[in-house]
Amino acid sequence: MKKANISKEKGKPKKKLSFFGGKKKKSVQETIPYLRMLRNGICQVEKNKFNKMIRFLDINYQLSTEEDKESIFNEFSSFLNYFDPSVDIELSYINRIGKNEEVEKNINVPDRNDSYNEIRKEYREMLKNQSQKGNNGLTKYMYITFSLQAQDLKEATTRLERMEMDILNNFKQMGVKAYVLSGYERLKVIHDILNPNKNFVFSFEDLKYSGLSTKDYIVPASFNFSSHNQFKIGEYFGEVNFLQILAPELSDRLLSEFLGVEENMIVTFHINSIDQTEAIKMIKRKITDLDKMKIEENKKAIRSGYDIDILPSDLITYGNDAKKLLVELQNHNERMFVITILFTNMEKSRKKLSNIIFQLNSIVSAEETSVIDRCLPILYKNYFDNPIPENMPILEDLYNLLLKQEEKVGKKLAVEMEIYVKGSLNVFNHRTNVDTGNRILCYDIKELGKQLRKIGMLIVQDQVWNRVTINRNKKETRYYCGEFHLLLREEQTASYSIEIWKRFRKWGGIPTGLTQNVKDLLASPEIENIFDNTDFILMLNQASGDREILANKLNISLYQLSYVTNSNEGEGLLFYGNTIVPFVDRFPKDTKLYKLMTTKPEELKEGIEIDRQREVKN
Repeated sequence: MKKANISKEKGKPKKKLSFFGGKKKKSVQETIPYLRMLRNGICQVEKNKFNKMIRFLDINYQLSTEEDKESIFNEFSSFLNYFDPSVDIELSYINRIGKNEEVEKNINVPDRNDSYNEIRKEYREMLKNQSQKGNNGLTKYMYITFSLQAQDLKEATTRLERMEMDILNNFKQMGVKAYVLSGYERLKVIHDILNPNKNFVFSFEDLKYSGLSTKDYIVPASFNFSSHNQFKIGEYFGEVNFLQILAPELSDRLLSEFLGVEENMIVTFHINSIDQTEAIKMIKRKITDLDKMKIEENKKAIRSGYDIDILPSDLITYGNDAKKLLVELQNHNERMFVITILFTNMEKSRKKLSNIIFQLNSIVSAEETSVIDRCLPILYKNYFDNPIPENMPILEDLYNLLLKQEEKVGKKLAVEMEIYVKGSLNVFNHRTNVDTGNRILCYDIKELGKQLRKIGMLIVQDQVWNRVTINRNKKETRYYCGEFHLLLREEQTASYSIEIWKRFRKWGGIPTGLTQNVKDLLASPEIENIFDNTDFILMLNQASGDREILANKLNISLYQLSYVTNSNEGEGLLFYGNTIVPFVDRFPKDTKLYKLMTTKPEELKEGIEIDRQREVKN
């Protein structure tokens, strides 16, 4: 195999591994990068580098309660903190579509010399049918490989076996079943990756007399690395992409996003711990860089005549995250990790491979962010020079600007947003025809389709923020948001909502969220931030499950809960600061105000009928 190089410019990580010429390999065996595989599962990778591999089974993490998830994730973070900078860790997640030997072995219940073989046959068929439902034959395998430097095999064996016991105990504490792979099992893992859908035939006993090496049993027919970004193994085309991040902890959401792609794929997390002193220096340098960027943004604001408190949301988020990270490193004995994530995809069809790579690239792209950030000052220059409505840019202006960028990613972004500019979802590619200076504005997004709903919610929030900015120090701005739980479902709109709840009061804004889906609302990880910045809560009749959650979150007594248990219309609880007050409000139904406010279908229908009869009489 030609040497793989991860090329990287400062601040702009590349997305693909490129292969370039080094010492030419003479055979497919030489391409496999290890020296020997021992029967006990120890692999000698280089002269002084050795490793072992453990397979671990899945845990019902996604189905756990938030409390259990936090416990599991904390255990996992402690598990990573166990490894010092001298140990290299690799977490491997292998998705394989096709024949599943383990499942077939369990399904194949053998016949016996008795009268129950007909039942056994029926049972086998039932299991076979069930196994083929729901996952397209997808099987997931998970491994951890730990490597260290040692003078010789004896030293490596002692240290690896000690680490092996500690790792198994850590998995046991997390409730995860795990076992160490033997040499045969490790060779089979490599064989099955390089030779999809082929049987592995090998034994260490035969190896003694064959004159062959372990590599002869696992290599494919050929390797071809002549292409710059892709390779070929046998009849399969492959591509490797990577992402590199710095983190004090691993995000469960990030891992879930990547592993949710149900295709033939290998995702490997290469985790290296950074010395704590060096990590602190690194974060301090980053905070200094971010502070410089804030000063530049403030200067721009003064020159352009807008509020200096308005900073790009990403700059605020990164600044807060960096400071929080520094506190964690300094005060809580946390470790920082460099995490390199490799995505290896192999398919018989180049077209299928390209489709999968496109799906992966849509999850994260730092290069895309850099290109957009470069375009935005150009996009808004005319408006800042002369802030009239006619100079406000629209999506099509950004689309045209992206097409002019030298990087391919600019054109890629333009193609991705084309449906919102020239296609069927171009509803937001226009200047508004509504007077946004009206005293009352109503934004109704219920008829937006699924693809437009997220961007629609972000646009509405941005409009509200702008209005509050204009009204600052002049008048109050009241913002009412129905079906508020929907805003907390998406990460971006949830983050925007948190900023609104935290900062609006300082700007004369009064946000109010309304929802009937209390369970969905409280399921959001951001709800604590909302409650911490809320002065007033009005609670009406609640379902039993919702009452229990609310009682826990808001410290409501059983007696107080009775006011939202099977309560009538207009009855409930008021929360104001630390005070909880039950109330009963019987609004007169024979008033014009009631007829204007009611949303009951039967009363609305009755009102329409009365109006129709009046028209007939007139």
